[in-house]
Amino acid sequence: MENKIFSKKVLEKAKKLGMKPKSYFILKTVLFVLGIIVFLLFTLFLMSFISFTLKMNAFWHFPKFGLPGLGMFLVGLPWILILISLVLIILSYFFSKRFSFVYKKPVIYSLVVIIIVVLLSSFAISKTSFHKGLFDRAQHGRLPIMGDFYRNYTQKGPKEVSQGTVLGIERNIVFFRDIQGKEYQVIIASSTKRFIFKQGDRILIFGKKDNDTIWAKRILKMK
Repeated sequence: MENKIFSKKVLEKAKKLGMKPKSYFILKTVLFVLGIIVFLLFTLFLMSFISFTLKMNAFWHFPKFGLPGLGMFLVGLPWILILISLVLIILSYFFSKRFSFVYKKPVIYSLVVIIIVVLLSSFAISKTSFHKGLFDRAQHGRLPIMGDFYRNYTQKGPKEVSQGTVLGIERNIVFFRDIQGKEYQVIIASSTKRFIFKQGDRILIFGKKDNDTIWAKRILKMK
């Protein structure tokens, strides 16, 4: 008797709230899955783009310049893009909590798995020519929407660091062209720390710029 009364009350309550059709729940699940896919794809794009810009600006080499280089590395990181990526990862987690294989696991475990998958996938993308192709199109003005985005973030290196090619060497002067196409005379003092390099080598210079002259404090040879 009590079970019948309880069932009746449940049915009455369900009628008041309104019974939702099965298609409603299917549509809701599809939207959640699409949301997760969009968040993850956007995160992969940003994370692989960050890796691409750090490589273009030679940021990975900055710590080799000692404490000043480490400071430039930390200050120069695209923190806004990194924070946006973290927010997208957290949103992906909350959207995926709807599914049993996620909400049954500890929060830290699920977040770590998502972060590892994103990092490995973005690293794989950064090894392809995807961003290089878009960057080349931006340089030639054939990327109307994202052109400024690519140009701005790939030209944000500190003024004290120059990346480019050795055009020639004459005693303590190195003739140098940076990646923007501008040519400099690099003065090498007796105190300048440097690797052995020759004409045609790619180098990274840490030093003060004075018009068309760079007073080098340290020079790194790049692959």
